[in-house]
Amino acid sequence: MRLTPRTYAEALYESVKAASEKELPAIMRRLLQLLQRRRHWNMLPKIIRAFDEVLFEKEGMIAATFTSGKEHGSTHEKEWIKQLLNALYPHEGKRNVVLERIVDPSVIGGMKMKVRGFIYDASIEALLKKLREKLSQTQH
Repeated sequence: MRLTPRTYAEALYESVKAASEKELPAIMRRLLQLLQRRRHWNMLPKIIRAFDEVLFEKEGMIAATFTSGKEHGSTHEKEWIKQLLNALYPHEGKRNVVLERIVDPSVIGGMKMKVRGFIYDASIEALLKKLREKLSQTQH
């Protein structure tokens, strides 16, 4: 069996989900020793990313990144994210969303959201780009 970052991440999840807080350092130490012994040390960054994916899948959580040029208030942001998730995943029930908010002054007007690898760009820049493309297509 070929060991992939996902395989390590799933094994780590199973090890830590029922472990007490006291047991966690020993579990992590064993993982690091195993990676060193098998010469898989370079996989560690990918294992960490895969662990996040496994954790979110198993716990029914969704990670969302909300980027805008300014603060909009949590009520507006939650409503926008709820609408996007309902559009993308209409058949999933109640969801736990882990939200990362980013204020990026280069986003002038609108917002960008990233959910499960899907990027929804409703920024003024994206809208202008689409408009430019449509205008250039009609001129040819």
